[in-house]
Amino acid sequence: MKPNRIILVLLCIVFGYFTLKSLAEKFGKFATKNEDERQTSYNNNQQTHATAHSNVVLLSMSGSGTKNTDRFYLNGNRCRIEYDFKGHHQDRGLLMVFLYKDGTDADKEIGSYLISQTESISNGVSYFYKPAGYYYLQIQCGGKYSLKVIQE
Repeated sequence: MKPNRIILVLLCIVFGYFTLKSLAEKFGKFATKNEDERQTSYNNNQQTHATAHSNVVLLSMSGSGTKNTDRFYLNGNRCRIEYDFKGHHQDRGLLMVFLYKDGTDADKEIGSYLISQTESISNGVSYFYKPAGYYYLQIQCGGKYSLKVIQE
C-alpha cells in the first residue's frame, strides 16, 4: 500500500471516529431530552388523572325557603349532592332541588329534579351526570337544609 493511501485510510478512520462520537453525543442528549419530556408528560397525565377523580366541593350552603345558587362549573364527571333536611312540621316537610343550565330562566322552565323529599327529617345523597358547562341550582325548602355539590 502506498503511504498516501495509508494516511487517507487513517484520516478516514479518525474522522469517522470523531463524527460517530459527535453523533452519539448529539443523539444521547436528544434521547435524554425525549426521556425528560416523556417523564414530564407522564407526570402531567398522572396529575390530570388524579384531579379528574378527586372530590371537589363546588357548592356548599344551608338555609331555608326558595333560593337560586350562584353558577358553578361541571366538567362532565359524576357529581353528587349530599344533603340534610329538617321540615317545619313534625310529620312533613318539603325539599326540592332542581338543576338548571346557566342562562335558563327557572321561572319559565322546569329544571332537572335532583332531590324531592317530603319527609320531616331526611338526609342522603343523589348522583347525577351532566355535560360540561355552567349550571345553578334552585332550592325550594319548607324547613331547613344544608347541602353540598361534589364533583368526583
